[in-house]
Amino acid sequence: MPFQSLTEALGAKVAYDAKTKRTTVTYGTRVFSIADGSPFALTDGKQAALSYSPATLNGSLYVPIKDFGDLLGVQVKWYAGTRTVEVTKEAAAK
Repeated sequence: MPFQSLTEALGAKVAYDAKTKRTTVTYGTRVFSIADGSPFALTDGKQAALSYSPATLNGSLYVPIKDFGDLLGVQVKWYAGTRTVEVTKEAAAK
């Protein structure tokens, strides 16, 4: 999933640090950072393994949808029949 547009649609703040090449996301009390090609996210000063490394395509950072949900604390459902994703905010993340 294109990371920035989806996180911002949920109301998260996204910042990119060109020096470290890391994207930092703040969503409620959750704060984490990810980087293109890195197999882990940094959250609370610890590494959290990702199922696949984020990749930049056409200027947008893409992250596996499962990891997206886990990092933001939102519910993500994949519907294979229609090839669609449903993202539901959890009340605690507001």
